[in-house]
Amino acid sequence: MTDQEILDYLIKEKRCESKVVAPMMLAKVSKYEGIRREFEEWLAKRQYRKDGAMEVDGWTAERVAKEAPNLDGIGAFNFLVTLRDEPEVAKEIIAKGFAIE
Repeated sequence: MTDQEILDYLIKEKRCESKVVAPMMLAKVSKYEGIRREFEEWLAKRQYRKDGAMEVDGWTAERVAKEAPNLDGIGAFNFLVTLRDEPEVAKEIIAKGFAIE
């Protein structure tokens, strides 16, 4: 899947601002090859992987989406990046029930 296809999803479906927000979200989900690959699979099928799903500290994108209904697709996968890069911040967000102030 190309960057442009992902940007189209972000701009058209998620209604992200095209010049700043969408490229930032694309860059984040692309930071780790495994996370991007699984996100691309989700984007194509609109289903989370059941077997062999990417897991960070016990969290999969599907689990994030279930426990944080405001996060789906890009949000769930980008949260995995946050868990990997900033585990303390992510754990605080989880502890607050995914409420972001």
